[in-house]
Amino acid sequence: MISMIHRTKQVILGGKEERSFIVVCERNKYICMVLLNHIMMCTLNLKILSDIKCDVYVDGVNIGSIDKNVIRFVPLMRGEYWLQFVSTLNPSYRLEQIVFLEYDKVVKLDFADFINSNKELALDDELIFDKQNKSYINVLSGKQITASIYDDGRQFEKGVASVIKNGLWGRIDKQGNEVVPCEYLDENCSFKLITPFEFSTFFNQKEINNEYIPQFINDGIKVRKNELWGIIDKNGNELLSCRYEKINDFNEGLALVKRDGQYGYVDINWNEAIPCVYKYAQEFREGLAAVCNDEGWGFIDYLGNEVIRCQYESAHSFNEGVAITSYTYYDSGGGHAPTNSYIIDKSGRNLYFGMEDISNDLHEGLIAQNTGYKAGYINKVGEKVIPFIYQNTRNFINGMGYVTTHDNLMGIIDTLGNQIVPPIYDYISPFDGNFAKVRQNKKYGIIDVTGKVIVACKYDNIYDFNEGLA
Repeated sequence: MISMIHRTKQVILGGKEERSFIVVCERNKYICMVLLNHIMMCTLNLKILSDIKCDVYVDGVNIGSIDKNVIRFVPLMRGEYWLQFVSTLNPSYRLEQIVFLEYDKVVKLDFADFINSNKELALDDELIFDKQNKSYINVLSGKQITASIYDDGRQFEKGVASVIKNGLWGRIDKQGNEVVPCEYLDENCSFKLITPFEFSTFFNQKEINNEYIPQFINDGIKVRKNELWGIIDKNGNELLSCRYEKINDFNEGLALVKRDGQYGYVDINWNEAIPCVYKYAQEFREGLAAVCNDEGWGFIDYLGNEVIRCQYESAHSFNEGVAITSYTYYDSGGGHAPTNSYIIDKSGRNLYFGMEDISNDLHEGLIAQNTGYKAGYINKVGEKVIPFIYQNTRNFINGMGYVTTHDNLMGIIDTLGNQIVPPIYDYISPFDGNFAKVRQNKKYGIIDVTGKVIVACKYDNIYDFNEGLA
């Protein structure tokens, strides 16, 4: 297995930070891409003593754990090594060190000093849920702060943590007091803190490892009771009663909700600002929201005024000032013509209509259009501006559009149709900073944003980027 590892900038023990490096491991032999000097001579002992139990990594490889105040001997050859020490109880406590071994060396790890010098990190992380003991403990003092009564518990955020007792959720403070009684049904859930104006980047239920995560919403906590959702504050006071089938995050000051099978919107004061009267609805975007009633889809403003009449069979949210809609015309005999797609502006004016289906939104002035076996790009008035010579096209992001040829090879073009990356790859990952992974003939490499090959396609795998490195 071939992998790439990198050294992250965190805490360096025993001296100032020396340098950053990248190492490519191939068949257990080190190949130095920047600088890493392994001089194989005699075997030496690296002796590690830590004030907490932690896992030990040598050049990115986990070699096991060490117990608190017990010396661990690690036999190594002479040379330079990158060491990482990660708390077993709380992985957010992480120390790093570069050492050069010429003689036996002792590394003493004082996590307590590190934690005390990083108060912001330690503020909530010093309290950890101990599943075996069913309680919270202070990792620094070892003191138990709650009774052994909880089935599960989550990390503290702003001084409070979610807990579950007898299958029901509540919240405790850092003194172990139950500030929200354990009476909410929300199995396998945790709470995530987000600020009011970050809502457009979140959904009300993120599925991660098959767990649903209810979130703080405008200083409220989303909870479920009797299979219906509501909002409480961190002290357990009800802000929005548990009577909704769905509560989305805020987007442009309003949150989409579903009550009794109908959709509406609540404002940041938890008032139902737009009544739940719609069959379907979408979140607000660019000042308007797509809603559906018995007449079809249309658009409303923040006050609930219908600014574009409900008449369409389908409607996308607005993006870059335009929205994609569709409509099917029926004749008196019950027959119908093929569905027409429309591109409309915020006044409801038709900028374009055609018989082909338009499934993508406008991005950076262009719409990726896939029709049958041909794909290209049109503008907001339906003009073909990049020829339909591809098998598949994707939305433009940061001036780059991913295209696939009829030979199933991927490349990248700019908004004028000029080639940035030639279509010679089986796969191109999204860019992380200035770099992306590519695959050619079942081997992986790396390219930059200009298409230049940085690492040739010769590796069985290259793992995901982290801080610009892979």
